[in-house]
Amino acid sequence: MILVLMYVKVMMTNVLVGVVMLLMMMRIVVVMDCVVRCDGDDGIDEGCAMAMMRLRMMKMKMMTLMTLMKKKKMMMITMMITMMITMMMMMMTMVMVVIRMESMKMNMMISVKMMVVTATAAAAAAAAAADGDDDDDDDDGDDDDDDDENDDDAAARAAAAAAAAAAAAAAAAAAADDDDDDDVSGQEWRGYAIVWCLIVLIYGATQGAQAWVLQEGDYDMSGSLKIAVHCMQISSVLSFALSSAVVMIAAYVQSHLLLGLDKSLDCWCCQVINTPAFEFGVQSWNSLQALLKCVGRELASSFLTFQVMGALGFCYVLASSVAYAFRTDFHWRPILLEVCSSLPLLFLFIMSMRLFAKGAALTEKCRAVPAFVNQIPTTHWIDVHRQYLVTFITDSSAGFFVREVKISQELFLKQFIIVGGLLSGMFGALSRLYLS
Repeated sequence: MILVLMYVKVMMTNVLVGVVMLLMMMRIVVVMDCVVRCDGDDGIDEGCAMAMMRLRMMKMKMMTLMTLMKKKKMMMITMMITMMITMMMMMMTMVMVVIRMESMKMNMMISVKMMVVTATAAAAAAAAAADGDDDDDDDDGDDDDDDDENDDDAAARAAAAAAAAAAAAAAAAAAADDDDDDDVSGQEWRGYAIVWCLIVLIYGATQGAQAWVLQEGDYDMSGSLKIAVHCMQISSVLSFALSSAVVMIAAYVQSHLLLGLDKSLDCWCCQVINTPAFEFGVQSWNSLQALLKCVGRELASSFLTFQVMGALGFCYVLASSVAYAFRTDFHWRPILLEVCSSLPLLFLFIMSMRLFAKGAALTEKCRAVPAFVNQIPTTHWIDVHRQYLVTFITDSSAGFFVREVKISQELFLKQFIIVGGLLSGMFGALSRLYLS
């Protein structure tokens, strides 16, 4: 009975993690509402409200089912009902998140690329107007000449054609970039899918190894109890697969948003160097900076949740592994089994650090933009407009902010120093405890 209760605890822990990440995913759905701001999304918003209502209903059902778990005959029915409810909720949330993510990606890239096309067309039109003014100044004394009028008309038509060609070229380049964006996005989600499959495989292998240890050990289990233990292991693997899938999707959504912001910065730099309209660069940088702050503000809760869960999971893995090693007198087989069972937490820590590194890289790219703009060649040795744009970007102090804190590489390194200090103190305390 103790073994059964142990597996019940493991499975309920996985379900609890899944529910917590489910709430975080619903928060990400709200984030995407705030960032995308599309029309016609009433159905999805109603679906999110329905998901919250069903989540409350699931909480009431789980409280009722927990009272029934005292009876041995109702144990399997309780687990199956809980698993079915959790599975439906997680699948519904996954669908909503994927829909939101695709709409956000489309709107973000369309807005940035339309900004590039508009800037290109405006610069070409300005250049054409300047050429037209020069031609008018040259031909002021020959207004009565029909040939000069025809030349002016031809120059105006040529300037309009050049502006249209420049806008069309920018639109074609923006359309060509869609393939590259799709390739990068495909590599991103394939990587997360492979990591998820690897984590589930490791957890399933660990559960199988634990079942083999129970069979090889001196545990007196009857036939019904053995079947119950195996069923609990299968339920634990399924619940872990679902909860880890929700965690992976949440990490992928955050990584995808940070990748989109990085691509937006690249598009802005490409637009500035191709059409050096520095006056328009001030306005477009304001829009880009507002986008950075909006995404950082709305992703703050889920981003901090990942960082806290990753740090706590990493500390728990090392502390439990060291304590287990001292408790088992450093026998390699139980230590290996304990380490393998804790590998998903290590993957969670790696994912949280990867997200933190992407946010820090985004801030560093914003810091490098003024130097990039300052090196753009112009027709004047001292360009006042270019220098104003450089000063404007520097004073804006753009970057990826979470709770009014700029995520930078210095903060990323400080996080490793803090984790290293905690681990050193923890290892020293455990060593004194078990060696005394």
